[in-house]
Amino acid sequence: MKARDNIFAAIFGVIITVTSLIAAFLEIGLWYFPATIGVWLIFDYFSSMKNKNTTLQILKRSKKKFIFLYLLMLMLGCTIEVTGRFILKLWVYPFQTTAFLELLGVLFYPFILFSFREMYESLSIIIKIRWLTLVSSMILGICLWEIPNLFVYSWVYLIPIVKQEIFKINIVVIIGWVLLISLPVYIYNRLFKTSK
Repeated sequence: MKARDNIFAAIFGVIITVTSLIAAFLEIGLWYFPATIGVWLIFDYFSSMKNKNTTLQILKRSKKKFIFLYLLMLMLGCTIEVTGRFILKLWVYPFQTTAFLELLGVLFYPFILFSFREMYESLSIIIKIRWLTLVSSMILGICLWEIPNLFVYSWVYLIPIVKQEIFKINIVVIIGWVLLISLPVYIYNRLFKTSK
């Protein structure tokens, strides 16, 4: 992907993300759908400074590989949702009130997982210690997703027993971010070798 294409995608990502965050602060419940695309585009740009196999670059080189990656992330997203939401009953989405909105939630899930991988890779450019990159990615992810959600509660956590919170976010949710970041990174590293 040409550098010019990357920067245009990143600028578009910033516009989408800022608009989505404003929507969250204005208590528009479905702000997170477009935000998944915007955040992904921003971090894909920064990740491309290090890697030649960001999600957008994979899409540009091989639609077939991108579809494969999308389907893998879709399965991962569905696994997270089925386990956390339906089996363990740890969260609900009050604004996803129709079958169409539920379907959109599932179809957008891979993009947020793409963004987590690209966010990790972006931060690894300046943070050279893996565990510190992971922790930094978790903190940034929480700031981008969990903090805006406190204004509108687009998803509501129903964590039993554990009531400890940091900045009104349950500690179980914070710990869960280890998996949200680590699993997409692991899948990419296993299937698409990172090249510099």
